[in-house]
Amino acid sequence: MCKYHIVFTPKYRRKIIYNQYRANIQEIIKRLCKSKI
Repeated sequence: MCKYHIVFTPKYRRKIIYNQYRANIQEIIKRLCKSKI
């Protein structure tokens, strides 16, 4: 079962959201990649 939700946002909001949570997003992606190995 997946605990994470993938959310698609319009381009104009993506930059705002991405800049706010850039460090968190990078850390989550790193953890997900490590857990798949």
